[in-house]
Amino acid sequence: MFMVNTFMVNTLPFLQYGVGGHGKVVWDAACSTGLRVDLVADDNLRIVEFEGLKVIHPSWSGDMGLPPAYEFLVAVGDNAARAELFKCLLRAGGKPRTVCHRFSVVSRTATIGSGTLICAGAVVNPEASVGVNCVLNTASSVDHDCRVGDHAHLCPGVRLGGTVCVGEGAMLGLGAVVLPGVSIGAWSVIGAGAVVLRDLPPRGVAYGNPAHVARILPQPAP
Repeated sequence: MFMVNTFMVNTLPFLQYGVGGHGKVVWDAACSTGLRVDLVADDNLRIVEFEGLKVIHPSWSGDMGLPPAYEFLVAVGDNAARAELFKCLLRAGGKPRTVCHRFSVVSRTATIGSGTLICAGAVVNPEASVGVNCVLNTASSVDHDCRVGDHAHLCPGVRLGGTVCVGEGAMLGLGAVVLPGVSIGAWSVIGAGAVVLRDLPPRGVAYGNPAHVARILPQPAP
């Protein structure tokens, strides 16, 4: 394995979309690699400045105020919102960029999808695969041969044993532990500190030690 400490160079203007609390983490990760954030955007019209930059408020139905070509990372913790913004920025001509904090560790045989954030202290072990637009938050751990689906979020301190499969859009809360070989269903929510011993269904809300499914989330409106 190697520590991700290669300094990055801007080839296109880099846009960070989202300037809330998670946005601070993204900014710090980008700066740790030498990546310059050129543009910042947010849906909150009340936020006008972030880290010395004027905040853009794109109008998705008209002029977005974005350059014709740019790279981006969506700095939003909520999975559904991040997934939607990711798709909007792709349609608007953006190219997703992966950001790995200088003090994260990623195996040379791991695969990391475009637009994914790997925070300080996170570890991705051999032959693991992480999808697009994911968040591997502070000090989370993805062991060998795991599969993490697109738009998933591993909150700080999450631990995945070997060969775990995390479905698309799943959210694993602070300090959750998933035993080797377990599958987490798409768009499920795992509570903080949960210990997951067996497979969980899609859209399930589970918590406890051992984790149990408390309810199933409704399908989103079409």
